[in-house]
Amino acid sequence: MISSTGVDRPPAPGTDEVWAAYLRAKKAAEVEVAERDIPLTVLRPGRLTDGPGTGLVQLAHPACRAAM
Repeated sequence: MISSTGVDRPPAPGTDEVWAAYLRAKKAAEVEVAERDIPLTVLRPGRLTDGPGTGLVQLAHPACRAAM
């Protein structure tokens, strides 16, 4: 599931209401899916850009990280 950073805390005072609603909806979706009896991976990407990749991000199951 693609979510968003910042969903674990309430939007800061003064946050644009559209963005605040987006964050609340993403958190609600995470909770809804987590309550189902299915495997779940949640990705919370930070700022998305059109720039070239940096090669600094690696995704792996926690058990596999020790082998990296």
